[in-house]
Amino acid sequence: MASLVRSCTAEEVRSHPTYRQEFTMPSFRQRVALVSAGAAVVMTGLTAVMTTGASAVGTRYEAESAPATCDGVIASNHAGYSGSGFCNGDNAVGAGAQFTATASAAGTATLMVRCANGTTANRAADVLVNGVVAHPAAAFNGTGAWATWITMTLTVSVDSGSNTIRLNPTTANGLPNIDYLELEVNVSPSATASPPPGRLLAVPVDGDLHHTHQPMRRLSN
Repeated sequence: MASLVRSCTAEEVRSHPTYRQEFTMPSFRQRVALVSAGAAVVMTGLTAVMTTGASAVGTRYEAESAPATCDGVIASNHAGYSGSGFCNGDNAVGAGAQFTATASAAGTATLMVRCANGTTANRAADVLVNGVVAHPAAAFNGTGAWATWITMTLTVSVDSGSNTIRLNPTTANGLPNIDYLELEVNVSPSATASPPPGRLLAVPVDGDLHHTHQPMRRLSN
């Protein structure tokens, strides 16, 4: 029997007498997926299941680009860095690297610091957000070589809008070399999300269900 493919409005889905929203992963026996931008609605018998949720894309801030500051010099003598250079801080307590990062919303964010430490010593640093220590004496251990870069991942709380993030060394060894910082705000799924206005595409699905975020396209009846 041929599969039926047709388009329907979000209002038609919501007005179905058995429509309800569940924020759980669907099983792999779903037959029809209704897809719209940023949301997937799955019809299983008499139940409509919608899942939403996203994570904002991380923004990169290069150590050599203003308004970032480096208590040392911007160097380029070790390969593998991003942009035009990296922060080679002075070997002193408090000789830090500071960034101004923008958050789309207040809350929890993932902070990613790309760095290299060609020594065997831990070049520990306080991680401050808006003047408050978020991670005291965070470990920046040796990476094996100055041209071997790694990304450290930390969780911090940020304000909506501009945030000052500072890496402040706590020993006379100073910081590792700092290439860049990335900030990614974590966005929680909306508990009251509903299909956005417009047309939803009814797609028959066999076997595993694959979520798709492809642009809408109109199908003939």
